[in-house]
Amino acid sequence: DENDYTNYNMLHDALNRIMRPLGSLFGDWSYIQEINFLSMATSLNKMLTVPVWRIRFSFGSAKNHISLSWHLNRSEKESLLRAIHNRQNQDNITRLKQLLDSSR
Repeated sequence: DENDYTNYNMLHDALNRIMRPLGSLFGDWSYIQEINFLSMATSLNKMLTVPVWRIRFSFGSAKNHISLSWHLNRSEKESLLRAIHNRQNQDNITRLKQLLDSSR
């Protein structure tokens, strides 16, 4: 019956929201970073009298993979260095310069 299906989906979604923080550290790393950022940003906004801006820089597409280790191989280092030249990151650099210039 359609109501059972809807109830199942609602229960499934609710359980996913509850269980997600308990998932694997590595599997949920970006989610954990997002939670940490939101907590810090909320605290900063309460303490500071100036705005706090967030600018995201991107490594690239899903096919670009680097290890979670701080010991990157040569190929990973080169790929990471090239990423600063992608369009999104260049637009973000421009935005950062504008924000810094406007704060003077």
